[in-house]
Amino acid sequence: MAGAVTGGTGTCLKGTLSFKTEVHCSADKYYSMYKHEVTELPKIMPFVYGDIQVIEGDGVSVGSVKQWNYVLEGKPHCVKEKVTEMDDEKRRITHDLFEGEVMNVYKKFAVTLHVKPKKGDIEGNVVKWSVEYEKLNEDSPTPLSYLDVLDKITRDLNAHLCQ
Repeated sequence: MAGAVTGGTGTCLKGTLSFKTEVHCSADKYYSMYKHEVTELPKIMPFVYGDIQVIEGDGVSVGSVKQWNYVLEGKPHCVKEKVTEMDDEKRRITHDLFEGEVMNVYKKFAVTLHVKPKKGDIEGNVVKWSVEYEKLNEDSPTPLSYLDVLDKITRDLNAHLCQ
């Protein structure tokens, strides 16, 4: 992973994990992929995404619900999520997951994407992913495997957008 993982990985039931990765494509272009063109991600990264469908709302505003079919640790998964925050000025989107295999392990699972241009004349941008979670019990794993997938997605999408 490009950036250090921050957050708790101990026996706490609640936690937030995050990491940052530098990307070279435009911050607006990267953010736009997740706001306006998210259903195109399976074409770009079919090894991670099987399908992404908007099932409620317009897909680009708070309250929209999407269903994601994806691969994690070599196994297919499906999840439904609701967009609970979308801040175009800060280029930040938060998805609260509420149905699917992930909810068999966690009471709460929210993923936030924040794309931030570097300050000054420095080229590049920083993508920050945060995962806020609450485990169902102490046997539930800390969701580090999700960070690994998000890191790979970040790098692959950057490579695609910079072509």
